[in-house]
Amino acid sequence: MAAVKKRLTREQSKTLTQEKILAAAAKAFARLGFAGAAVDDIAEKAGFSRGAFYSNFESKDDLFLKLIERQVRYLTDDAHAIIIDSPSGEETLDRLRNFYITMRSQDRDAFLLITEAQLYAVRNVRFRAKLASIFRRVHDELAASLQHLHQQSGIENPVSAEILSYIGLALAQGLILYSMMDSKTYPEEMLSRASELVFDRMMLPGIDKQ
Repeated sequence: MAAVKKRLTREQSKTLTQEKILAAAAKAFARLGFAGAAVDDIAEKAGFSRGAFYSNFESKDDLFLKLIERQVRYLTDDAHAIIIDSPSGEETLDRLRNFYITMRSQDRDAFLLITEAQLYAVRNVRFRAKLASIFRRVHDELAASLQHLHQQSGIENPVSAEILSYIGLALAQGLILYSMMDSKTYPEEMLSRASELVFDRMMLPGIDKQ
């Protein structure tokens, strides 16, 4: 006797619909950019109607913000965990460096989406305020994690955790985007060396590497 398929609740069905739309949007925005990705095309790729789209998202801007918030959170949660959970300052450096280097190959679309959102925010005041709020939360959380790292290592860093957070977020994205744009001029080895310079010389100055 065939198993009876459990019917989804209304809330579960709504969540599933949103997940499918978000997945379709991520591909569309990364491939076509924000302006080039149409609501109708996103809905169709997800297997839904235009009406279903607007039943789940207020607008394309709303969808884009939710997608970016998810991507930013995904990219930073692991970094927070590394800082908090690593048993020593030197191991923290090694894990952080490897984390930022591997993001290049694992999260190409995520970086394209974030860059697209930043460009759109420069030209759209309302979107800019909402996007800035997302990044501000991430910045504050990362700064708090870095303060924990400094306390854990017992090293007094002359650069504040707030400045380091700003440098880490902006520089990591820039390094990876340059490497994605021209991997011949900016190969993986150069990305690794640049990351080492940032994390070893600025995040925890005074840590002796073997």
